[in-house]
Amino acid sequence: MAAFLVVFLVKNFAPEAKGHGVPEVIEAVYYRKGVIRPVVSVVKALASALSIGSGGSVGREGPIIQIGSSFGSTLGQLLRLPAWQKVTLIAAGAGGGIAATFNTPMGGVLFALEIVMPEFSARTLVPVVTATATATYVGRVFFGPHPSFYIPALETSFFRLDEAIHANPDALGGGLAEPNYVFVSPITSVWEVVAAMRSTGSAFALVTSSQKELSSAGVQGIISRQDIFNVLAEDMELFGV
Repeated sequence: MAAFLVVFLVKNFAPEAKGHGVPEVIEAVYYRKGVIRPVVSVVKALASALSIGSGGSVGREGPIIQIGSSFGSTLGQLLRLPAWQKVTLIAAGAGGGIAATFNTPMGGVLFALEIVMPEFSARTLVPVVTATATATYVGRVFFGPHPSFYIPALETSFFRLDEAIHANPDALGGGLAEPNYVFVSPITSVWEVVAAMRSTGSAFALVTSSQKELSSAGVQGIISRQDIFNVLAEDMELFGV
């Protein structure tokens, strides 16, 4: 019954409310100048409540992002703000929703900056941080300062992680020593060669198959790839690589 109600609401009142919610918000930011219809927040809230309440296979992240973004866009439309300010309010609504729902203020800010906003500066970052902090405070007033997810300890009836570490504190890190050395050692060697060549003023460059004019470290003229390889080989031999 709840599924039929969700389909009826979304199909007849707000087709944008279907799906996860985040792609629709990104589409509004990049292709609709930050305009999201106000009805989207109402339909998304009702549809999400019906789906989650009836045991549907849905979560809180997508709905709260689209609901918060819709509130921000609606406020921007009511105040007749320019597009970049509506986008900022969308990001503030999305970040605030994430922060209040999951009790993650930093996660809300990072989500808004990384996913929603096409660019960020002081004039866009401050509203997002303010909205996220306010939403976190309100969420903790109503739901408490508890984490959204409790992760059980890594232990079984025959194994406890703290006992293994106390018995051999180097076991965890020592087992990763060899793979770490194999992976990091070549990178470190190459970096040392590059740093040494820069400090001595050695000239090297990467070019395409065609020859290019280069002017670097006092070397001017036409340099071929073979000349570059010769310089690199001499430098590597000089530094014992």
